[in-house]
Amino acid sequence: MAISKEDTTRARDGMVEEIPVSFLGIDRVEKKVWISRERIPMERFPPCIREIISRRGPGKGKTRSSALLAAFLAQAGWSEEEARPLWAVVVGGDDVAGEERIFLKWFGRMHCPSCRTLKAKARGYPHLGLAGLDLCRPDDLCAMFPGPVAYAAGIPRPEEDLEKGYLLDAGRMIIAHLSSFRSGREIDVEISERESAALESLLREGEGDLHYVPRGRPRFIRKEIFQPRRWLLSERL
Repeated sequence: MAISKEDTTRARDGMVEEIPVSFLGIDRVEKKVWISRERIPMERFPPCIREIISRRGPGKGKTRSSALLAAFLAQAGWSEEEARPLWAVVVGGDDVAGEERIFLKWFGRMHCPSCRTLKAKARGYPHLGLAGLDLCRPDDLCAMFPGPVAYAAGIPRPEEDLEKGYLLDAGRMIIAHLSSFRSGREIDVEISERESAALESLLREGEGDLHYVPRGRPRFIRKEIFQPRRWLLSERL
């Protein structure tokens, strides 16, 4: 998602919860996830992933960290049969079966987020910011790579290296193209089928200004346009 620095700063500082936008269109594109051709051993995992593995059982941020782990293991070349037992032990507790949906949604279907995303404050699942969980403990190698998968694979841009990995078909993603009235810049937002249907319904209504909500739900809302009342001269006399 590409949002201007002005918009993200204002949202982070609590100055605004919605961004007034105009709708430019929707694209449905094939999603490709880079997968390592080798099974990357645990000793090459980055510090954040090793920290997640070490914190077994329920705890703060467990939903986010378990989703991150599932995505990472798939891209690190682990098969589902190899990854699932480790993931289940890390999730722990009595609700492993209940959290199975997270594994199925993220394993081989989602990109492991970049370090920049992981260092950000979480905006609610599935936005995987880990700020406040004390999981990001950079070592001397972290600065060389943009994210956990690149670190483990030892290549700065894994998606461009098709010798060490391949691109797995991970279904389609829906991208809503918007333009921010505030910054004048375009915003690309990945949305779900349900969010796409809700957006299309709002567009059909055509009443009020369309606003994008960068954090929280719903992702799109209509706000009534308030205009100054027009006074007649006779009312003033």
